[in-house]
Amino acid sequence: MNTPNKEITSTMPKIAASFDLGGSHNRGIVQIYPEGVPIVIAMSPEVADVSRDSIAHSFTQVRLDSTWVGIGNEYYVLGAVAKEAFFGTPALKPGFLTSEKKVFT
Repeated sequence: MNTPNKEITSTMPKIAASFDLGGSHNRGIVQIYPEGVPIVIAMSPEVADVSRDSIAHSFTQVRLDSTWVGIGNEYYVLGAVAKEAFFGTPALKPGFLTSEKKVFT
């Protein structure tokens, strides 16, 4: 029978995050939980879906106005790089949060 090894600990840090997705800028506060120092993030609201190779090409140096996110095999660029290199569109669209669409159940 397999039993869990209690000596193995997770290498994934816990992150606490809060975001305000605005029309002109996205703002957020992120912290490695619980011992990290909160960091404020602000960037333009554009988002673009891209390939993994595009991310490797676009992020050859650190940029404070952009980031990327990978979820499974899907990749997204956020911020100035999304706008400048990939013609991204703002994350907020008119009518996105209406009574007709239930985002939270």
